[in-house]
Amino acid sequence: MSVISLEEWRKKLATSSTSKSQSPPNTLSEVTGQKLTKAEIELNKKTTEALSGLCFIIWNAWTRPFSTRGTIARNYPELVGICASEGLITLKLDNISWGKHWMATDDGVDYYKEIEDYDGIS
Repeated sequence: MSVISLEEWRKKLATSSTSKSQSPPNTLSEVTGQKLTKAEIELNKKTTEALSGLCFIIWNAWTRPFSTRGTIARNYPELVGICASEGLITLKLDNISWGKHWMATDDGVDYYKEIEDYDGIS
C-alpha cells in the first residue's frame, strides 16, 4: 500500500476535475415534457391551413364580394363550398332574390373575427 501526501492528492484531484470526459455524450439533451407525434404535428399544420383558407374566403366575401365564376370561386371551390354550407357566405340578397356574388354573412364575419384572434391564424 502506497501513501501519498495530502498535497499530491489535491493536485491529482484538481487535474482530474478539470480534464474532459473520455466519452462525450452521444445524444443531445432533450427538453422534458410531452412531445407531439408526427401525426399530431401534421394535423395541427393541416388545421391551421384549413382555418387560414376559410378566413381567406370569408375575408374576400366580406371586403370585396367575388363572383360565382370568378378566380377565387374557381381556384378554391372546396373552401367556397364549405363556407357556403356552414352559412358563412351566401348569394342571397334578401328573402326572394339571389345574386351572382358571394358575400359574407353575419355569422361568417363573427367566425372570421373569432378565428383571427386565435393563435397565429389570420
